[in-house]
Amino acid sequence: MNLSITKATANALAQKSTRASNLEALRIVAMFMIVAYHFAITYHEHSLAGYSFLVFTAPFLHVSNNLFFLISGWFLIKSSFKAALHLVLICLFFNIILIIVGLALGWNITFSEIWKGICFPITAPDYWFLKVYLVLIILAPILNPSLKKIDFRTYTFVLIGLLITCGVSTMVDRDSHANPMGMSSMQGIWVYMTGYWLRRFKPVWEKISGTFLLLGYLALSTIGAVLFLIFDSRWELNSSPFVYFASIAFFLYFTKLSFNSRLVNSFAVCIIGVYLVHTSSLIAYDLKADIEEFYLANIDYLSLGGKILYVTAGSALFFIIFCTLSVILTPGIKRLSDNLSTRCDQYWQRLKLRLNAYVDKHGLDKL
Repeated sequence: MNLSITKATANALAQKSTRASNLEALRIVAMFMIVAYHFAITYHEHSLAGYSFLVFTAPFLHVSNNLFFLISGWFLIKSSFKAALHLVLICLFFNIILIIVGLALGWNITFSEIWKGICFPITAPDYWFLKVYLVLIILAPILNPSLKKIDFRTYTFVLIGLLITCGVSTMVDRDSHANPMGMSSMQGIWVYMTGYWLRRFKPVWEKISGTFLLLGYLALSTIGAVLFLIFDSRWELNSSPFVYFASIAFFLYFTKLSFNSRLVNSFAVCIIGVYLVHTSSLIAYDLKADIEEFYLANIDYLSLGGKILYVTAGSALFFIIFCTLSVILTPGIKRLSDNLSTRCDQYWQRLKLRLNAYVDKHGLDKL
């Protein structure tokens, strides 16, 4: 098998990436998994019977965060000052809206939460995924060229090393400093690198059937559920080797799908709003928890099958609610963020020209 990149593949990778509807659909599915997982956690917190349900569902749903990193690695993040600022501004405007809505509804939002949500729009409201994504944007100018040049053997050995240090090590210590609970920048870098490896060395896996990949996802998730039941929750962390490989199998299954849908592509743009509204610790978490507690109040008398259907329906209901809010808010917020980030980027480009002139004048580039 020839693992080198063909000329056609190299040209395709060099061209501007266009987001195919199959991977846009995967974004939507992954976000639903996140909402459903948080819903399952709430059920676990409010019901002793919920533990068995959480054990059954968590390994199947916890691939969701990894899926977003795999998609980003597949296309490679286009790093720029504008991209980073655009992400921060989107978070800022959503935080402002959530604060206003929370105050209007009488939620107990402290002054500390308000100023942190405005001055630190990504770090304060508990958006761990976006913190990591911002790190990837910053590192992309260094990371992307290296990933394009590194040879197959070295690239693969690096990923195996990261699997051991960032994945297997968390099975021994879930708070491992290398990758605590699979919710760190190292998790994002590791899975991001995996995403591009899968695209660059496509001959390794392209002959695997979609059915086999889907069965692989189900089998690995089932094993994770059994290990979760026997041992503890470290087997359902983002960094668990079973979750990692299940994420890859599910991702590759979607890469084999081929369809185009303007509706899917348009809706996928609003997915970030679903994440921000439903994850923010400003008010959305408290509001969501209260509603979920009410929804789950009378679930214990149901059979396991009834619980699964009940919570699945509840997850779908909340997902639809958050999607509706996002579809209403996201277009205007993205437009405003894009205008402001474009204007700031113009000033940044001017500053860069002055800095480059200073560097050239003093010969600092030769140091």
